[in-house]
Amino acid sequence: MTWKLNIDTGELTDPNGNVRTTIEGPPFTIPEDVQEWGEKRFREASIADITTDDIADYAQLWMGDIDTTGET
Repeated sequence: MTWKLNIDTGELTDPNGNVRTTIEGPPFTIPEDVQEWGEKRFREASIADITTDDIADYAQLWMGDIDTTGET
């Protein structure tokens, strides 16, 4: 499963289909803009609140597994 960035709206969707945030743009620098958001969110997370699935999703994001949707 892959993270998706809508390059028209900036919406970032996680592998489960949930819109997690809106990235500022366009233009976008992919994957850096999304990776920066993921790093910040991960560092803010409490170890008590994060699951192994969350860790795997963030790792996938940091590796740049990001598809784009939209027409811009």
